[in-house]
Amino acid sequence: MATRYYQVEYLGYATVDLYLSNPMIPWIVSEIKKRAKSKKMTLSVVDGCVCARDQNNNSDTDFTHPLALISRFTIPNGNYNNFLYVLRDLNQPLLYCHLYHAFDPEEVSDYVTEPQC
Repeated sequence: MATRYYQVEYLGYATVDLYLSNPMIPWIVSEIKKRAKSKKMTLSVVDGCVCARDQNNNSDTDFTHPLALISRFTIPNGNYNNFLYVLRDLNQPLLYCHLYHAFDPEEVSDYVTEPQC
């Protein structure tokens, strides 16, 4: 199967402790948006990892997040253009919440249902 690429805006991340609960998600999204450090990225799922590359330069992958460490995926506040996933840190008792904005809500549903290679 060919790799699919998704054009998104990476809105940033927030670090939280292991006691993350669903009622905290709107607060986390708000905190990420306050920092306003967005950049256009291309996401793909390759070899069991979410891979992200900055669209404005032709560098190597900016970051990769193993699917096995992603513990939660959510569409916050009913905004189907945004999605957030939670990444566990194996070295510290922390979680990283990464927030993205997709330009097409259909891409978010495609991304969620893409086979976990």
